[in-house]
Amino acid sequence: MVAQIHTRRRQEARLNGVDRQLLPPSRDQYGVDWSVKVTRAGVSVDRYVIYGLSRAETEAFLRARGCASGLGTFGAALARLDARPFRVMVGVDGARTKLYGDLEDDDPGMICVDMWRDRPSTVRTYRRFGPSGREAALAACAPELRTELAWLLQQPPFDTETPFHFALQLSGGSGPCTGADLGFAPDWEALAGRDPALQRRELVYAMLDRHGLAAHYPAVEAALWSGPLGVTNYVGFRMAPGGGFAVNVYAVLNTVVARDGQLVQMDVSGQGFRARPLRVCFALSEAPQLVFRMRGPDDRPAWSQVGAWALEHSVPSADEAGKLSDGGLFGRAAELAAMASFHGTPASPLGALRSLRGAPGVQRAWLEPDGTGDARTYGLAQND
Repeated sequence: MVAQIHTRRRQEARLNGVDRQLLPPSRDQYGVDWSVKVTRAGVSVDRYVIYGLSRAETEAFLRARGCASGLGTFGAALARLDARPFRVMVGVDGARTKLYGDLEDDDPGMICVDMWRDRPSTVRTYRRFGPSGREAALAACAPELRTELAWLLQQPPFDTETPFHFALQLSGGSGPCTGADLGFAPDWEALAGRDPALQRRELVYAMLDRHGLAAHYPAVEAALWSGPLGVTNYVGFRMAPGGGFAVNVYAVLNTVVARDGQLVQMDVSGQGFRARPLRVCFALSEAPQLVFRMRGPDDRPAWSQVGAWALEHSVPSADEAGKLSDGGLFGRAAELAAMASFHGTPASPLGALRSLRGAPGVQRAWLEPDGTGDARTYGLAQND
């Protein structure tokens, strides 16, 4: 299927006026992180970061915020980091405007220039560590923050799940990190089922209570979970200048939605969003490395059509190829897929997934977005 491009054109005249979709953006718009910062003084709720803007849209945003020279300021700061390729993001934190560069490397992984009106106030860099970087992330923190991060890693769900990544913040370009955020790996099954546990309310309350901030929990609840936002994607701590800690919580719109007769993940891609269809995957006990995938039908070839699903598999090894043709492995997989197709469709795949999990001979079954197949690209703010 030929990718369809749906763009919401923003004429320069509209950009030169304050674009009301961006100041502030709608809470049902993809590509926006909303956050709160909780201190003893209260809860800051006017905080968000927008992803996927073009350079023209970024400049228009900065003009509307009174920060027209922001890109020049940012370029000077970026020059200290070898000018490696980056993706620009913009944000707001109360009266401050933030300009971010998401770098291709992890250390540093991001740079941020805070601006008060047209004047830079702070330059921050962020170090990123992947799922296996727990010890390195802890070692990079100031001692007080290290204690908090170690405590956080012992709390559910981090005690059983690996964080997607660590993002550590330091002001300037050197010294120990004084802020830390932990990101959650996407749980596609929970996202498809719109599981309220994705809000991570118990964890957020525990973080607030640890620092005597539990009285602010209702304000956090109202700011992040009373509307369309359904997923807490980061939590973290910041060392406060006068001692103690601030608690940061970030929430986003659930990016798994129904499009064109199937569930898809709306993934940021350039100046828009790539709709990646979710597929049901499973592996059999007799060939656990060979992955079978049930996906919605499109123009790509598939080994079999099973109900509303197309069935395909990963590239087999020599041994697996023999089992496919001679040992009837594919026939058994097709039978399992046919059984699962009675319990779910591409628009509602969870029944098919759970059917496979209870089937004899299935070692594991899971849900994931299609990373290689057909995808449609939608304009930045398109959410209809």
